[in-house]
Amino acid sequence: MKFTSIVCALIGLSAASALECDRLFARPNIHKISQDRLNRYINAVKKLNEGPRPTKWDGFARKHVALYDQIHSNPQFLAWHRIFLHEVEEELRKIDSEVRIPYWDWTVYNSNMNDDPVWNIFGRWGENNNEMCVRQGIFSDFRVLYGDDPNSNGRCLKRNSRFDDSFGGSKELINHFISSRDNVYFFDFLEANPHALLHNGIGQEFQGHASPADPIFFSHHAFIDKIWFDRQNRLPQTTLEYPLRDNTKIPGYNKQIWEAYDPFGMCYTYVPDNFSWDSSVRMQSVSVNRNEIPRYVPLTHSNSTSSGIPTDEEKQEHAHKYITEGIIAPDVNNGAKQCYDGSNTIPVGKVLDLKYIQMMKYDEADSRTKQREAAQIISEINARCLA
Repeated sequence: MKFTSIVCALIGLSAASALECDRLFARPNIHKISQDRLNRYINAVKKLNEGPRPTKWDGFARKHVALYDQIHSNPQFLAWHRIFLHEVEEELRKIDSEVRIPYWDWTVYNSNMNDDPVWNIFGRWGENNNEMCVRQGIFSDFRVLYGDDPNSNGRCLKRNSRFDDSFGGSKELINHFISSRDNVYFFDFLEANPHALLHNGIGQEFQGHASPADPIFFSHHAFIDKIWFDRQNRLPQTTLEYPLRDNTKIPGYNKQIWEAYDPFGMCYTYVPDNFSWDSSVRMQSVSVNRNEIPRYVPLTHSNSTSSGIPTDEEKQEHAHKYITEGIIAPDVNNGAKQCYDGSNTIPVGKVLDLKYIQMMKYDEADSRTKQREAAQIISEINARCLA
């Protein structure tokens, strides 16, 4: 499909949708949502999880599991999840037409995820003495069906005991992604870095294929979608650009890739905030020469084991050294330092676990190299703020 025909198709889609939509519904920032709208959202989510198993809510996680390998580690990632969010939102709106999925801007508390007030809504971490079940918050009694037993009443939501190593990404790093004109760079990094790091850090079920069973999944992915949305608006020339052919089918839906380009055609937008194209927030971008970053070489031999095969701990330490060597950042160079403007230096975050990389079927060398690049971007920002 040629560029001009894509434009015509999108105009036609948006025009047709506009006739069906009374208005554009704006997804709110969950940190700023009114209590009434939050209560209505939570009520709608819980209603989708009522009734015999598997519930409508269980079905969302099952779809994600069934299509997992087709929609991760490849360019389907952003388009598929945009359509998926819209499907879930439409089901929520059948219960309450005013409901919209609130997005979770995890950059605000990136330096200490434990302090994020979002946990007051979704419940905090799992309890060590209670099989890592989440026993606080509005969803403490939320049951989900991970297996195939229709007679099961489901089980609790599970997360790690703390989120000290959970980093979605700093404002500065996400701003760098949004401002990038390189489409392959943007799409690859968004999935492999901020998206994956947060899933990995929260852990337990949120780290696995059935992560949509946890309601916080949709607020996390709404922000991932908003990052793409903001880039489309900041760099309008990228709106109709995607690393797949426009007529590529979207797995699990009777749709093609080009139908995911236009959020307005799905009757939604986002409340302008933080990185929005019409916001006053603009941070200076940095430039890192990607060609000068040596590609990661996985550890294949160990002198400390009789077999010569390195342990997972040795592989992880090898990756940590590669990613953090020479980097100016908290937890790497003796903690945070204060910048000239009163702010603190930005953390790099936890190195992705090898098991998570393998589960996601990421290429280990690619994944580590991308995280090293992200670390160098953060290091450059920190160097400037300390100058």
